[in-house]
Amino acid sequence: MSSGSMHGTDPPKTLVNGLGVSEWAAVLTVAPHACRRGIAGQLLRTASGDEDGACSSPLGEAVRLLQLLHEIVCVAFFYPRLELDGEAACLRRDEDTAAVTRGVSEFLAAFRAMCLRPDCAVILEVVDVPNIHRMSEVVQHTLPVMGHVRDTMEMLFEGTHKEAKHAIRTGNGRDDSLRAMTVMVDHEIISRIALDPTVFGVPRAWLEHRSLRHLFRQALPLWTMPSPPWTVDPRLDERVPTEASDVLSACLPPGSSVSWRLRCRRGTADKVAVGDAVAVLVVSDAGMDVVDVVRSGDERMPGVHVSFFRVVGLFTSPACCVGAVVRPFQAVDGAGFHAVDATRALLLRFGPSVRRALALHNCTDDCQATATGRVVHGDMNVWTLYGRRQGYPPRSG
Repeated sequence: MSSGSMHGTDPPKTLVNGLGVSEWAAVLTVAPHACRRGIAGQLLRTASGDEDGACSSPLGEAVRLLQLLHEIVCVAFFYPRLELDGEAACLRRDEDTAAVTRGVSEFLAAFRAMCLRPDCAVILEVVDVPNIHRMSEVVQHTLPVMGHVRDTMEMLFEGTHKEAKHAIRTGNGRDDSLRAMTVMVDHEIISRIALDPTVFGVPRAWLEHRSLRHLFRQALPLWTMPSPPWTVDPRLDERVPTEASDVLSACLPPGSSVSWRLRCRRGTADKVAVGDAVAVLVVSDAGMDVVDVVRSGDERMPGVHVSFFRVVGLFTSPACCVGAVVRPFQAVDGAGFHAVDATRALLLRFGPSVRRALALHNCTDDCQATATGRVVHGDMNVWTLYGRRQGYPPRSG
């Protein structure tokens, strides 16, 4: 959560948890990886599993089920956008239903197998096993229409959650649910007016009024707002790596003024700091000095895909409004792991196709936890990357 620049996870001293839906989504996205990283390997395997690695302990089975559920949710709620994921990802959306069907079948099969294990009998105390069969039937009938309802249901859930939480925290304990539903309906109306004001006979110029702009910011939007430009943090970065300065010397015009910064942000959503990971829609990975970022109108070109980079330094310059010196992540095996390519440093110009990402270290025995709760990573250069397809950042984030 800290690396992702999300809000604090400590609940306030009230009866209502202060976490929003976006924050919970971020926590659940990294939960399988966090469990595997924080639990000793011998606790995830039985005694026989130490020899052949084929038998998991009850705790290991629970983590496996969490991973399967995570994969299902990522596919079900991934909504590709042309300017962020490319045309190929948008065309593959029709394949999501089949992928979710396979994932649900695998999840239910693993769950049934877990219920049959004597050492997992505790699961029977909290689950009505006969309902597993009925759940399979429900899933098979509802998946074909999931593509039509998944976005609506997510938006409805988030809108209800936000207003209900606010009503409980600010109300007097009477008719809190009614107040929450009233505010949610009001926001729905405001959002629909902003979507197309001419339908309601409202002049578009009226929407620029200050009070109305405040209402639009509070309402849950039904449309995709234009991406605001990237801006830099006022704090300067005085510890700039030498290779970052060398990259700018080779890529920017001679005499260009450069100001190194610690952070940059895009509106109120994306915050990127030195050391963070970013996901970029690129034409190819063949760029020698500059990342080959997709330009507006080129999203339909063949070979367009999303690549991940580690930020080495952030800067602002008249020749390049907001940019960064980055190192690319390279796949190391077929298990989905990546490593930072320390031999390459590239210039990245921030634009609409750049989004924050999350890189979690695959910790080993070399990684040590400090007294403050932070982790000092070892020298093993293996990372798990989370982008939009992996559920990060959450869609409302």
